[in-house]
Amino acid sequence: MFFIDTIYGTIVKYKLSKDLKKLVDDNKLAKYENGIYYIPKNSILKNNTINPEVIAKYKYVSNSNECYGYYSGLFLANRLGITTQVPEVIDIVSNKTGFSMEIVEKDYYVTLILKIL
Repeated sequence: MFFIDTIYGTIVKYKLSKDLKKLVDDNKLAKYENGIYYIPKNSILKNNTINPEVIAKYKYVSNSNECYGYYSGLFLANRLGITTQVPEVIDIVSNKTGFSMEIVEKDYYVTLILKIL
């Protein structure tokens, strides 16, 4: 899995977009959403996809260089071992959203992102 914004500096954007589209058309890469691609792994039952939690973490919490948000609510309590409840909605507080509150739904995975004011 890779995010297109991590390789913009080394390749011209137009050329990169054209090459990625060709790889997606040849089924060598799969597009999760704009700017997010992964190598699909076929199984007997279906094509596997990437975990939406990984996408939400990269987009709204942190990447390898910086931290711009954090988990909160039941998800954080579950991760810390304070509760055994598993939340249906993952709460993230982040500076990376343009809205005061954003709800992202992808493949039955719901993330609530709150902007730090």
